[in-house]
Amino acid sequence: MHNELSYTKSPPPRIVFHCHLAAETGGETPIVDCRKLYREIPAEILAKFEERGVRYVKNMHGQERGIGKSWMDYFETSDRDQVEAYLKDNDIEFEWTADGNLRTWSIRPGTLAHPVTGEMLWFNQADLWHITNVNERNRAQLLQRFGEENLPTHAYYGDGSPITDEDLSGVRKTLWETAVIFPWQQGDVLALHNFSVAHGRMPYAGPRKILVAMG
Repeated sequence: MHNELSYTKSPPPRIVFHCHLAAETGGETPIVDCRKLYREIPAEILAKFEERGVRYVKNMHGQERGIGKSWMDYFETSDRDQVEAYLKDNDIEFEWTADGNLRTWSIRPGTLAHPVTGEMLWFNQADLWHITNVNERNRAQLLQRFGEENLPTHAYYGDGSPITDEDLSGVRKTLWETAVIFPWQQGDVLALHNFSVAHGRMPYAGPRKILVAMG
């Protein structure tokens, strides 16, 4: 579960889901109160995220084939100047590699004060970006093929130190212990304050279409 686009400079405050077609089985959108998460994440883990923030690292391939979108597809342009202008405007560090790939990294908060109430919120998606979000077999294959530095996505603490498996296990355990999970019904609408509530997606079988708008 994560706060949508929390790795960006200006995440959207609101996100709305509409159930156009519910899955035959599964496919729920679990949600969790980020105020409650802030209170219940183990204190020693919370302190690290609060003090250091999160460094989000992304590697996008160029002309050569790779995993995920190329940087041209991701930014919808092949003009490096346009890409660099966007990255600079959004406080994202970057480098072009010798083989034409693009590596980006940005440091964002791990927690956030609610813009109206001032309540402290858990606010990041480190567990989603971190390599431990991939199952053990595929994780080993990715590390063997790319090495940690060139993984498609990965997360560190803001100072560049590693986020340990133990820290993320504590985060994920608290996430799922505090989650609310409900079955979708066709026509349902779910409106969330993206800073206050994180969301995810459960596995599913059969056709499923959940439409999403942000703003």
